[in-house]
Amino acid sequence: MNIICLKKICEITLKPTYLFWIYFSFSTFIKSQTYSFINYSTDDGLPSNNIYSVVKDQNGYVWFSSNSGVGKFVTGSINVFSKSSGLPDNSVFTLIKNENNKSLLGTCYNNNLFSIDIESNKINIVNQVKSVIPFQNFFFDQTVIIGDTIFLSGGTDCYKVYKNNKVLKSSVDMNHDMVINFENQVPYIQSLKNFLSQNTNRPISIKVKFKNNLHTFFATNSKELLNYTHYRVHKVNPATIALTLGDRLLILNKNGAQKEIDFDKEIISLFVDNDNDCWIGLKKGGIHIFKKSNFNSTSTNLLGLNSVSSICQDDQNGIWASTLESGIYYCKSKKICSIPTNESISSGINAMNSDGNYIYVSSNDNTIYSFDIKNNSIKNKWFIDEINTRKIICKNNITLINGRIKSYVIKHGDKIELNKMNLQLRDYVFDKSDSIIGIYQAGLVNLGKQFDVFSVNIIGVNAYSLAKCENDKIIVGCDNGLYEYKNRALIPYFKNNLLLNSRVDYLFYDNKERLWIVINGSTILIKDKNETRLLKINTEMEIFKIRSIVESNDTYWIGTNKGLLNLEELNFDKKNSYTCKSRLFTKFDGLLSNDITTLIKQHNVLFIANSKGLNYLNMKDDFSSQTSKPITFNLTIGNSKVDSLTNLELLHNFNSIKIKLQQPYYYAFSKPKFYYKINGLDCTIVNSDLITLSNLKPGKYTLQIANFYDPSAKCSLIFTILKPIWYRTWFIISEALGVILLLVFLFSRRLKNARVKDEEELRIQKIINDYKITSLQAQMNPHFIFNALNSIQQFILTKKPNEAYDYLARFSKLIRLVLESSRQSYITLANEIEMLKLYMDIEQQRTGNSFTYTISYNKDIDINTITLPVMIIQPHIENCIWHGITNLKDRVGVINLKFIETENHLVIEITDNGVGRKKAFELDGGGINQHPSLSMKINEERLKLFNSKFQIIDLGSIENPLGTKVIIYLTKNDE
Repeated sequence: MNIICLKKICEITLKPTYLFWIYFSFSTFIKSQTYSFINYSTDDGLPSNNIYSVVKDQNGYVWFSSNSGVGKFVTGSINVFSKSSGLPDNSVFTLIKNENNKSLLGTCYNNNLFSIDIESNKINIVNQVKSVIPFQNFFFDQTVIIGDTIFLSGGTDCYKVYKNNKVLKSSVDMNHDMVINFENQVPYIQSLKNFLSQNTNRPISIKVKFKNNLHTFFATNSKELLNYTHYRVHKVNPATIALTLGDRLLILNKNGAQKEIDFDKEIISLFVDNDNDCWIGLKKGGIHIFKKSNFNSTSTNLLGLNSVSSICQDDQNGIWASTLESGIYYCKSKKICSIPTNESISSGINAMNSDGNYIYVSSNDNTIYSFDIKNNSIKNKWFIDEINTRKIICKNNITLINGRIKSYVIKHGDKIELNKMNLQLRDYVFDKSDSIIGIYQAGLVNLGKQFDVFSVNIIGVNAYSLAKCENDKIIVGCDNGLYEYKNRALIPYFKNNLLLNSRVDYLFYDNKERLWIVINGSTILIKDKNETRLLKINTEMEIFKIRSIVESNDTYWIGTNKGLLNLEELNFDKKNSYTCKSRLFTKFDGLLSNDITTLIKQHNVLFIANSKGLNYLNMKDDFSSQTSKPITFNLTIGNSKVDSLTNLELLHNFNSIKIKLQQPYYYAFSKPKFYYKINGLDCTIVNSDLITLSNLKPGKYTLQIANFYDPSAKCSLIFTILKPIWYRTWFIISEALGVILLLVFLFSRRLKNARVKDEEELRIQKIINDYKITSLQAQMNPHFIFNALNSIQQFILTKKPNEAYDYLARFSKLIRLVLESSRQSYITLANEIEMLKLYMDIEQQRTGNSFTYTISYNKDIDINTITLPVMIIQPHIENCIWHGITNLKDRVGVINLKFIETENHLVIEITDNGVGRKKAFELDGGGINQHPSLSMKINEERLKLFNSKFQIIDLGSIENPLGTKVIIYLTKNDE
């Protein structure tokens, strides 16, 4: 496989020895048109420049045969098959398509016959043919397949090869030199006599069997005809065939009509395309084309002195021509033609215009041509040294050639130098008085109606473009936006669009009264009344420069430095921008060059001046693409090719795949371009025919692929990357069962060992239970519980059931809250306050309301979010009641609980008006009851664990104690 790396645009010209004449009128374009060909040679990957035949297979791929094997054009490359690939010989003379067997038939050196399967590219050799056909170096002129039978004709003999490879030589009709059978719309030579070797001038007898007609035709023999050995036959239409004998073309009709056309060279190929154009290839004489097979007209001669051995047409209507000297020529489109010119104009065109009768063209070598449209000829030719034409202005019968150094007026065929003008005009319009207004770098110039007035107005800005809009407004595009030229002054025009502060390179006013504004060379804005909208062009061109715009029936043709852009169906989108259907024509579509300088139209014909010459097209032609052939691909995983693509499942370690794409498309052979999507995600573009997907994760994938140049050509691939074995369901279940069995085994052994350790576990459990009991006792004074129960009993005995029920309800609720909170390390301040209220309410009721209490906190404290250790405050409240308040005799006890929030702490102040610590110690019998001290000690240890602390302050004096104040500093919980 060789990548095509070079394209040589072959400019086809007619080169007479005297001053050339050009058939250039609209009525004779069809006759005088010249197609642009791309040449492929050994520099592009062909195995040889000596190409014998070219053919298109059923899948749309183009094949060729040469003296160095067989080649196949595939998506930007050439696959070459040779003797090492299985061919009987490298010299392959003929290739022909076998419609039924989906294969190509080929003939080789030494009478070898073979076929190539177009799906698998497998080569099969028909050995029986070689043993039957006795001629060495036999060259088959005509190879046709009718049904299951192959008809071979060459030299002076004809053969039939049947499906079972049986070969028979056709019998000779002694009454006729040649017998042609027109069967199933395919003409083929049925028998031959050795008439070419007979040195006689007698007419050659040709019997033609049409479906319902039989005619005998006679061709005039001559000594020249005896020197030729090749003949071809082809269908022109259902009633007519074309036959070539040496240098002679015979047109034979089922009604008996006959026409002979002689050429100066031997005819070696014959083809009729889909447009019924007849192509005749000559030896050392190029191609002659009869449009619509009109053999009464003058043919067009192309490809110069090449020997055109074979011609075919692809699915995109492109024409392929093989030559014996220069490889293969390819014409992408017959609809974009080139004007036959001399070497001067082929150097490039920098300016062009028309006055209706003449087209004026300025070439890059400073030569000016006037083409006479009516008489199909060059009217005049002027060489003007150092003119370097900038603009050509046509007005009536007067033409201004404005150059960078000199300017000339051409009037009635005479050239007059305009010495007083050297302004290098960039653009021009006709004002309402029909005078010519032009712009140059720093000003405007009025050239009058016939270049007879010359006045300059310096405008002080750099002007680039002009347009005449509604109500004869003249709009000037400058380097800082748009201006209206009015009363010899520039007025800012339409300033409410920031984009218009940029350089305006080109202006165009269309038939729908819309102003097209080209910003910075490539951005197009369209002003429709008072709205300016961006035109979104759906093309992947690189940065391009717009140079010319032409309108024709709601279709717009734009000349750029990257090709010819065609826009249709302009509409608004949801973002209030213009959208359109676009297509880009390049040299692969027939342009001599992508670098377009000027466009002009005459009637329905668009003339395209470019850096290599002049093209034209009929704007009424249908340029829509033909039906695209599907994309096929080969899938490779590692180094192995995947044959079956149905229900494709890949192991997890085969998650990198390569996809080689193939498609018979004929755009930009040197650089295939595709894009793809995986599972509907964004597009990825690849500039080759190879897609590589690496490190795919397990899952199901849908891969969609399309040709970048032809999005209608698509294909898709569905495949699955399997999970690793350890992630599959059956493996996970097996693994789980194994783990369960292992656990059962370990558990049974553990039970056996448990008998030995029972006593130790029981002892440990007893210690744990003891700690739990101790923890609960540390949180709640058992005396409180005992006294509470006694109080309930007392209420019942004194027949106070309501108080007993109320007391019991509060007590049970407190116990429940204490037990629930005991399972937590922290509770909210709101819950802690609720427990403390219940506790103090119970103690109030038990002690006969011997004290009151208050609970307060700052407004900024959120009691529902602040948390603190469980039961961290209750021991201190309990201490106040039991030792401070219950010993009071002369006053009601008061307990004040206050919460203060600081940056790092929650400060808790507990103040009582009890008897004080010293008196309480004395009243307690000198510390006989150790519970409070033990409770306080446990609480102190807890505070240390929570990184907190507390202090006790005696209020009043030793002689006159007023109570006690406890301050707890709790570090805030960060959780």
